[in-house]
Amino acid sequence: MGKDLYVHLSDVYQNQAKYCIIFASKEYQQKNWTNLERQSAQARALVEKGNEYILPVRFDDTEIPGIPRTIGYLDFRHEGARGVCEAFLRKIGAPVSSNL
Repeated sequence: MGKDLYVHLSDVYQNQAKYCIIFASKEYQQKNWTNLERQSAQARALVEKGNEYILPVRFDDTEIPGIPRTIGYLDFRHEGARGVCEAFLRKIGAPVSSNL
């Protein structure tokens, strides 16, 4: 309570988070807070070249500024919630349970 969320979230996305999953969609592209998230994550990705920090999940075909189609992504329309969760668990090296 009382934190400047712009400063706090910028710090989280640029310095603290191990990964940034971007749920890319028309709605994501239009919101101010998600643009802050993306810009902060991109700043970090620029500094940490080669680090697979930004992990996009597409919900539709909306172009997201700064996230080229050459970046590997999951398509929620094909993977569904289970597939996205399992892929992330594999990415972080966690066991994938058949109970998901």
